[in-house]
Amino acid sequence: MIPADPQADKPVGVTGKVNLSDILMLLASAQGLFLGVLILHKYRGLLANRFLTALLFLQSGLLLEMSLQNVTALGDRPRLVMFIIGVAFLAGPLHYLYAKYLTRPGEKPVRLDILHFVPFLIYEALVLFLYHPTADMTRIGADPMVQAAWTKSFGYFHLVVVIQYGSYLVWTQLILQEYGRRVRTVFSTLEKVKLTWLRNITWLAMCIVVVYALEYALLLMGIGTGNYFAFSSVLLALNVYAMGYLGLLKSEVLDSDTLRDTLRGVGGTLAAASDPSPVAKYDKSGLGQDDLALYQSKLLTVMTEQSPQTESGLTLDQLAAMVGLSAHNLSEVINRGLDQNFFDFVNGYRVQKVQEDLVDPKKAHLTVLALALDAGFASKSTFNAIFKKHTGLTPTAWRKQHSDS
Repeated sequence: MIPADPQADKPVGVTGKVNLSDILMLLASAQGLFLGVLILHKYRGLLANRFLTALLFLQSGLLLEMSLQNVTALGDRPRLVMFIIGVAFLAGPLHYLYAKYLTRPGEKPVRLDILHFVPFLIYEALVLFLYHPTADMTRIGADPMVQAAWTKSFGYFHLVVVIQYGSYLVWTQLILQEYGRRVRTVFSTLEKVKLTWLRNITWLAMCIVVVYALEYALLLMGIGTGNYFAFSSVLLALNVYAMGYLGLLKSEVLDSDTLRDTLRGVGGTLAAASDPSPVAKYDKSGLGQDDLALYQSKLLTVMTEQSPQTESGLTLDQLAAMVGLSAHNLSEVINRGLDQNFFDFVNGYRVQKVQEDLVDPKKAHLTVLALALDAGFASKSTFNAIFKKHTGLTPTAWRKQHSDS
């Protein structure tokens, strides 16, 4: 008696084999769902986190679908697969909206935001009414020629996804760069508010788009790896881990009421302080040249006599209260009168204090880091970068040079 073939009753395209990439995608999918629920439960007060949760759920669903295609009959239902993969049109808009409302916590969602999801709705409508899979197409994977025909017929989808997702990622990088300029107008220390981690995740997403496009190009040329989009899928799994964990950790920092209130100021009228035209942006401020000189003198007196810069968390609002000005007018005094932004102005004083302490014999026993923290810097890396920017030397080299002179 001939043993029955265990593969005989399996649909075409179902291998029943689970490889390492499938396991990684399954784990990332589970982690993404878990982290999304946790973020939404703990930090739903941040509007941006609702978009982050939706993005994590979406990407986790895509990873689950891709990891199960080899071991289930899902690939034998092309219309269902087409519906599922259409959510790729949501990834770019959700990534962008997360960054938008994370950098502008005071803003409420607007109705025009719904326009970002129109491509997804159009795609799903096309699949519902115009996509009619043939019997041959349901057997993709059984015949290289059938696979090639399906791949080419599906080419427009891949092209549009690459263009749409890539455009949103570029857009996201632009608003993150603009945010980086704006926070320097109200914060003297950026450790808690800089979004370098989100910028890096956005770069990773850009890499995924590029790899995805390259893998599809290889398929068109018949140089497939035998596992559709294996490399971009693994990168997507890493992206889910990174965005989920960092989104959770950074939400804990950004959920501070004081920090959120200050960030709202960044998104409001103070956004003008990043305008490259220092004259035009203050046309309606009400400060004449005499007022500007008066408040500039008062500001410098406060900095010299009260040394507010030694407080690492000093913000524009706090310094404005000490000077007796509105935050907007103080920004004008610094930007227009001193030709600096708030960040550089305050840290210039901190560098000056460290320079004085470095050559003070009474403080020779203290480390450079101790002097930096005492001057108001919050971290060694930030201090080193700012000190070198102002002096052209590292703190150690500056101390040695001026101790020898």
